[in-house]
Amino acid sequence: TETKSKLSLPRVPTISTFGLLSKNKGIEYVISSLPRVIKKFPALRYLIIGKTHPMVKKSEGDVYMEQLKKLAHSLKLDSHVYFINRYFKTPKLLKYLQATDIYISGSLDAKQTVSGTLSYALGSGRPVISTEFPQAREDITPAVGALVPFRDSRAFSTALIRLLGNKRLILDMGKNAYFKTRHMIWPNVAIAYARYLSRFSPNLAKQYKNLPPIKLDHIQALTDNFGIFQFARLHVPDPRYGYTLDDNARALLAMEGYYKKFRQRKILPLISRYLKFISAAAVCNGSFHNYFTAKRVVDATTEMRNSPEDANARCLYALMAISGSPSLPKDLRAK
Repeated sequence: TETKSKLSLPRVPTISTFGLLSKNKGIEYVISSLPRVIKKFPALRYLIIGKTHPMVKKSEGDVYMEQLKKLAHSLKLDSHVYFINRYFKTPKLLKYLQATDIYISGSLDAKQTVSGTLSYALGSGRPVISTEFPQAREDITPAVGALVPFRDSRAFSTALIRLLGNKRLILDMGKNAYFKTRHMIWPNVAIAYARYLSRFSPNLAKQYKNLPPIKLDHIQALTDNFGIFQFARLHVPDPRYGYTLDDNARALLAMEGYYKKFRQRKILPLISRYLKFISAAAVCNGSFHNYFTAKRVVDATTEMRNSPEDANARCLYALMAISGSPSLPKDLRAK
């Protein structure tokens, strides 16, 4: 919303496509899908950002763009489809992507292996609706958007209606797209190359020691006064699935390793909490319950379906590590 205001765009549902225009972009099928969508979302705007491809312009001028404008006019979409006939540098382009609720890729090229526009959109944390060209099939999962068949306006409208009708879904898909693409940003690409090359260069391996500081925000956010939750929705705990012995044993091992390295006493209450959870999970025969509901009672139904053997083994390993850790206070080792 804030970015829309900075670009003087109205605070309405906004979809967009960007890139140099040519007939293989399939934008006509997106435009043709809009009348059905606008019946449900009458304020919708579609931004088509970009100039005609220079090579196309040289041979045939702006014929494709004019065809798109005529199509939009014939469908009475003049107040919904906006042509931004400019070539933006990356910073300005990213601002338009940030102002976009859903990005549309309508490519008609079934052999297109790379799409820079698709990568930019996902990297900006935008849900994407795309035709099924190779990169899209690889990158667009139900967690980040939707795939539609080539030349299928009705499929575009169905996908748009589903997403626009669920703001929470749009938000979650955008977050998933953002985190899914962190390995693609240039600083992380450079780190990946350095990590690979350091395997062959002892000198580079010595230099490559600048690891980021360890952050405990996430493990602390997922832990309450009973233990650590089994799942999260990105950075927010998801209590619906309760707790497991397995995850609390992992958390215990992680915090023991952290304390051994940094000796920060603020970690000790977490270690105590995970130990307390393990104590609550203990059964008199020497084994442990693995699954607990959000109400902190044993989830017998789930335990019947899943063997607790791995979790019990991991728990025993964690207890061994704690009891044998010379860095920890004696009372924790004794427990």
